[in-house]
Amino acid sequence: FKSLHFPPGRPPSVIFPFVWTSLYVAMGYASYIAVHTYDDSYLTESESQVSSGIALHYAQLALNVLWTPLFFVRKQTKLALVDCTLLTLTTAWMTKILHVPTRGKSTWLLLPYCAWLSYATYLNAGVVYLNEG
Repeated sequence: FKSLHFPPGRPPSVIFPFVWTSLYVAMGYASYIAVHTYDDSYLTESESQVSSGIALHYAQLALNVLWTPLFFVRKQTKLALVDCTLLTLTTAWMTKILHVPTRGKSTWLLLPYCAWLSYATYLNAGVVYLNEG
């Protein structure tokens, strides 16, 4: 890991625990809002949207869990990039789907996560690009 070249804009390692803790708290609260919206849903369309959003929540969690061992343990930076890209897209889709049924409440909690994942995808892509060869 220490021998890898990183693209410009890499943050100091010390901020990662703080960033991820706040993102996980926000994700947890967004899922809480989604579940309560589902429980209070009387319209089939709204119930279906929230149900899809909750399924995407679990999918993005699984992709999130996979990234660390792919990147750090197996040193599969290209596969980690595929995972990170899918994670970013899944999270963006989840955020979009949950926006209307939760009246935007989940969106404000998930947007920082979407932004961070986009940034993480850039960093991962930079690692792949700069270390190929």
